[in-house]
This record gives sequence, structure tokens and C-alpha cells, in this order.
Amino acid sequence: MTIRMPPTYKFPDYRDRSPNEPSIHCTAERVLALYNQDSGKTAKRISQAVRTWFTRTAKKQGWTDVQWFRDASTKNGAGCVLSIFAFGLDADANEEDDE
Repeated sequence: MTIRMPPTYKFPDYRDRSPNEPSIHCTAERVLALYNQDSGKTAKRISQAVRTWFTRTAKKQGWTDVQWFRDASTKNGAGCVLSIFAFGLDADANEEDDE
């Protein structure tokens, strides 16, 4: 009998993004799997604690923005979009160019 281990989830790496595709969608399932794997808990919904942990972890790992969104029909957390805006340009430099 072979015992199967649950899959190990890896946090998305911002270095896998490019200037043409600076963002990635993380489903609620992936967010919860990462949170549960790290915390040892069994969260079933994206609570404030899950959002706080995920956002802090994303920032520590180099992501510059995390945008959370809800499912239109259930109003439950549907995941987030992680973005990196540091491809040689930063947001402050872009604002100065507009003046």
C-alpha cells in the first residue's frame, strides 16, 4: 500500500512575471491551500486572517500589490491578483512623467 502525501504548494514567485505580464491570479483554493499548509490550520474561507497572512507573505517575497476580490454570486472571497511593478520603473517615476 502506497501512502500519498498531500501536494506541497509553492507561493507564486514574482520573478516568473514579465513587463508584459506583471500579474498572476491566485484562486481561493490556492490561497487557502498555502495558508493551511503554512499555518497547520484548516481554513475553508478567505477570512481577514487569511488575507493578512497572504498579503504579508506576498510583500515579503517581493510582490508589490495584492488585490482581493469576491465571487459575484456568493460574495465569498474568490482569490486575489498578485502584481509586480518593479521592472525598471516605479510608480512614483511614472507619476512625475505625467506632470
